[in-house]
Amino acid sequence: MTGCNEPSECRFINFRNTNVVRLAIDAAPSVGTELVTDISLRNLNFTTIETLDDTGDISKVQPVDIRVNEARASLFDLFGVKGLELHAGALRLAWGTADKISVLDRLNPYNLEDGSGFDKRLASPALQLGWQLGSIRIEVVALPMFMPAILPVDEIDFTAMGDPQEVLDLEDNAGGEEPPDIQRVETIITKPAYSAENIQAAARIKWNSDVGDFSLLFYRGFETLPQASGEVRLTGFQTANRVNVGAPLKYPKVMMAGADFRGPLFDRVSGWAEVAVIFPESHRLTAAENQLQQLVNLGHLKEIPDPLPTQSTQSDDPYIQAVAGIDVTLPGDLYVNLQYLRGMPTERQAADQHNYAVIALRLPLMEGRLELGANGVIEMVPEVVGYQAGGYLSWLHGDAAKIVLSTVFMGGETGATLGRFEKMSHTRLSLSLNF
Repeated sequence: MTGCNEPSECRFINFRNTNVVRLAIDAAPSVGTELVTDISLRNLNFTTIETLDDTGDISKVQPVDIRVNEARASLFDLFGVKGLELHAGALRLAWGTADKISVLDRLNPYNLEDGSGFDKRLASPALQLGWQLGSIRIEVVALPMFMPAILPVDEIDFTAMGDPQEVLDLEDNAGGEEPPDIQRVETIITKPAYSAENIQAAARIKWNSDVGDFSLLFYRGFETLPQASGEVRLTGFQTANRVNVGAPLKYPKVMMAGADFRGPLFDRVSGWAEVAVIFPESHRLTAAENQLQQLVNLGHLKEIPDPLPTQSTQSDDPYIQAVAGIDVTLPGDLYVNLQYLRGMPTERQAADQHNYAVIALRLPLMEGRLELGANGVIEMVPEVVGYQAGGYLSWLHGDAAKIVLSTVFMGGETGATLGRFEKMSHTRLSLSLNF
């Protein structure tokens, strides 16, 4: 498509013509044990060659990777205790009850590779101990190794860094007519060390009652999306008035306490609700004094600002995120899903929380072989407007093969969270066959 040879000029994410073979094994070697392995072999048909030598490297001519969706060993009635379970391995821990968008589903890192949304996750190395006591279930989880989110192949800012020019305060303190022009921003990520103090932990108690399912949850760990934090430094001069800067990124610590509910409401209507109280870690960017002194020495700044310029990227004030929704299947098999959401995963301080209205529709036709779907999100902020709109057409062939044509557009005005995700827009044609 026109302009899509250069990511900066293209609205759509490049899927690189991905082929996936997914292999799953679910076995019970003995009474009280289970083994689940689910892996994907992925091949990208679009090559990544850049030099002549690359043409001799099969991994660049025809890239292939193996992805672990889940790999666990499970023990039931552990130590002879009825209902006591242990799950170990690469686990997908889907906590929370909301459809697609959950404010409680924080244990696994986000999978944003294809821009489909914040509902996809990567499996994490974990130990999960569960105990079923009648209608009550207690779960405790330890995640010893931090796993970051995978981000889209196109460059999208998931931090609160903003414009580094403002952090260095170059405009107000320039000695000449024009301040130094920042050509490139290098982002160096520091991930949490593998240590005992960085082991992530979570606990949940769930009650299956006659009126619905209730849960109380607690999580202590790290955000899986990076955040700008630390000293902004000069990394080089291209010319006398053109500079590169380095902005450090970290994965913030976070604690969360939450509750959820899901159950029937009336007639054919069911509903759900989630509430999360987030206790974030404070982060800020600061202009390094010795770096500003270099600009003073070169005559690009009149003097070092006092106090040094700083930019808060995340405060430590607790904040609340929530989601509530209902769904119903109307006459004619039209499925309707309505949700209210407060807070997106990238809104990580109290002042940033926005409100969203979400709708999803699904209509099966021709005895279920043809399916039409549509979805939309409106970001309800008085000053700005953000949106997401999408839909799909699905055809089931031979009761096994599914052909899907789908698209999603995101955008919005400056200041809208969904406006920052504009390049997560995508369109795709996919064919899948299950056997």
